[in-house]
Amino acid sequence: RLVIFGAAQGMGRWLAEQVFAAAPFELVLVDVSHHVFEHPGDRPWGRPPLRLKVAYEAGRPVFTDGDGAAAQSPLDPPGSGRLALCLAVPADAVDTIASVVLPQLEPGSIVFDVTSSKNQPLAALRAQRDDLAVFGTHPLFGPRVAGPAGQSAVVCPDPDDVAAHRWLSDLFTEAGITVQEVSAAEHDRAMSWVQALTHQVLIVFAGLVSRSEPGMDELWRFRTPVFEALAGLAGRVLTPSQDATIAAIQSGVDGAGRADDLAEAVDALRQALASGDPADTAGFIAWAREGLRAVDLTRLQATAEDAVAALELRPVDGEVGLMDQLVRVGRVLRDAGDADRDGRANRLARGLDLERGVGDGAADPLGDLERLVGRRLGQKD
Repeated sequence: RLVIFGAAQGMGRWLAEQVFAAAPFELVLVDVSHHVFEHPGDRPWGRPPLRLKVAYEAGRPVFTDGDGAAAQSPLDPPGSGRLALCLAVPADAVDTIASVVLPQLEPGSIVFDVTSSKNQPLAALRAQRDDLAVFGTHPLFGPRVAGPAGQSAVVCPDPDDVAAHRWLSDLFTEAGITVQEVSAAEHDRAMSWVQALTHQVLIVFAGLVSRSEPGMDELWRFRTPVFEALAGLAGRVLTPSQDATIAAIQSGVDGAGRADDLAEAVDALRQALASGDPADTAGFIAWAREGLRAVDLTRLQATAEDAVAALELRPVDGEVGLMDQLVRVGRVLRDAGDADRDGRANRLARGLDLERGVGDGAADPLGDLERLVGRRLGQKD
């Protein structure tokens, strides 16, 4: 049996619907919100999940069904096999929830979290009980992605029960998710750069340009593709509902250390600029580029060029708004014409990552799409 606490929304709901729906075990979806009863019924559930609302009374979880009637605890031992508990709750709630829920589990049960840092949450879980198998997971994407194929996730095994996570790694792999199995310390060390530093750069960029003397509205008239892409990425990080998550990442993976590194780099750039010698600034740029030799710089540039920034497609006929996923192009064909050869600016071909329904990776996505739907595509399409 798998019990997900925090299944009404966010990553808990995404995992339930995208990864665990067809799994061959009993699935129980739990949340403090009544929205836990609103999962779509058209999912290919292996077996219909049990949905329960939870409240905490006198230090114990109390469960009710969709009608408000008392329900048996899903934390009781299953009829066969082990019980696994997924804590898909915010990082700052893991310790509190664990202190109430983990005492209800039988020895040998499995517990895992989905937070963005691993050392602190796993230590908190293991401090509650030493007779449980505890491992960590970190999906390296958000719950807005359309599906699991092509995504990546980290799994941090329990050093005392190295096989406890295998079933989850297998499910991830079967769903098309690439799994990296590393220690909690290795995960947090990488995330301090991949997440904490990245967020800091984007937040500082957004804070500065939004408070500039021209103002963001005026600057937007003069935007370049790079400026537009950074603004779109900053918009993702600054979504108000993510404030607590972003703050937890910073405190959980040594964001302070990365802020010191960022300040040191900015100070070096300031010194290069203050010299008044363009060669000093060019030297700083070369220093930054030098570190990218370990990867394919051309590939990075192509990735940035092809990425769909959150605001990039706004000018297309005024009909396309915020976009950050692969786009399925439906039958919106109204005007004949060839978007590749009609002489107009073609933001569609330049900025939109078309998901091909057929074919084997040909280099002409618009041509493939035209052949697929049997008509020519116009700019409006």
